[in-house]
Amino acid sequence: MKKHITRTKKHCRGTVTVLAGLLLIPLLGLTALAVDMGYIFLVRSKLQATADASASAAVLELPSQDEVITAAQEFAQLNYPDGGTILQDANIEIGVWDDLNKTFTPTGTPLTANAVRVTVHRSEENDNPLELFFAPFIGVDTANITAMATALVKLPGPCGPLIGIKEVEMSGNGHTDSFNSDDGPYDAATAGASGGICSNGQIEMSGNATVNGNLDTSNTLGPSGSSYGIRLTGNARVNGNALYGDGFSLKTTGNASVSGSSGPDGNGVDLDDYQAAVYAPPVPNDNHLIPLSDQGNVAYQGDSFALSGNNTITVPSGTYHFKDFGISGNAHVTVSGPASFHINRDFSVTGNATLLLTSATEIYIDDDFDLSGNGIVNQSMTPNNLKIFMTGALASNDNCRLSGNAVLYAAVFAPNADVDYTGNSDLYGFVVGREIDITGNGSIHYDEALKEDEDFRWLTRKGTRLTA
Repeated sequence: MKKHITRTKKHCRGTVTVLAGLLLIPLLGLTALAVDMGYIFLVRSKLQATADASASAAVLELPSQDEVITAAQEFAQLNYPDGGTILQDANIEIGVWDDLNKTFTPTGTPLTANAVRVTVHRSEENDNPLELFFAPFIGVDTANITAMATALVKLPGPCGPLIGIKEVEMSGNGHTDSFNSDDGPYDAATAGASGGICSNGQIEMSGNATVNGNLDTSNTLGPSGSSYGIRLTGNARVNGNALYGDGFSLKTTGNASVSGSSGPDGNGVDLDDYQAAVYAPPVPNDNHLIPLSDQGNVAYQGDSFALSGNNTITVPSGTYHFKDFGISGNAHVTVSGPASFHINRDFSVTGNATLLLTSATEIYIDDDFDLSGNGIVNQSMTPNNLKIFMTGALASNDNCRLSGNAVLYAAVFAPNADVDYTGNSDLYGFVVGREIDITGNGSIHYDEALKEDEDFRWLTRKGTRLTA
């Protein structure tokens, strides 16, 4: 009996050893699952954060494809320096994000893009798969991990040459587009697509008006009594997106069309960026430098400047202060150097009169601005060499009238004034107004170089968000 019991114990010990050996493999599998899966989730989370950062940095460089790629690679390396090459240039895509349908469409035209998609990899294809700890015991040495992010650019600053705080109406045969004067004069053949319109109210287009850029309104200022944040009629065309505020919609009739996406994702404008200039007029007053006209007439008298008829006068560089400034008839005024004009009431150039500016000039106007006829000639043909600031209060009901046949190169900042742009002449620069009404055949070309001007730094403000 004792021998039988002893043999049974030895037999049991052998059985347990075999069972333990058999269970070791699934135990190692469970360990691999617990440890290595946790490691995979940790690395994937880090890859996702890297993709998010890379896409968010890259989208700020639109529309330059080279700079998009450079920024994406730089931030991928900064956020994930030890994983080898996790981002290939081919996995940096420029395209259009449709916020309404939640889709991304790659595009070969960066000028129309509003988003960047980045895909990062730890994979055998990239020669950097993730090496595992315990999984090799069950025949799995590495894991392939991928993370993707799409970032959408949002523009709190102006989306183009026309910013009407309360409303923008555009009709006639004009169009908008963009250029950069730092790269040379405007050329229609190479014009950009940053000629958008921004507002916090309704945007209306009719006739044959064309916008090469986006329409963007928050509709926080209306319109009241209407559900249409954006209205397009006739042959109006938007070569870009049409974004409106929550609770509003886009209405198109006739042959009107939008080439991009549309939806309730409008940003509008940040009112903090569009306050009328508040300044203390500089102390120097060079009014005494103003000479007589070529016909011996006095232009400066009674604190105002007035020249008419066929008179011609050359005003030297300086700082000038007037109650009113007016040139009419066939009068011609040349400003021979850098100058600033500070007008307490109205400024006007009408009839066939001409104001010729040879250097950088700033004009500050407290009441109305009226430009017609031959208007202001900015000899440099560079918009940032003529800055027009309308400084009146919101309740003053000031008007800014731009018409005539003269091409205008200028930055017009009149957030508290209603701007009427008529006639057949083009404007190069940008216009900010309380309400903007554009008629006639004139076109407006946004100069993107103004973003680098210290007076308009808010033009460079861009925001981004990751898409859902």
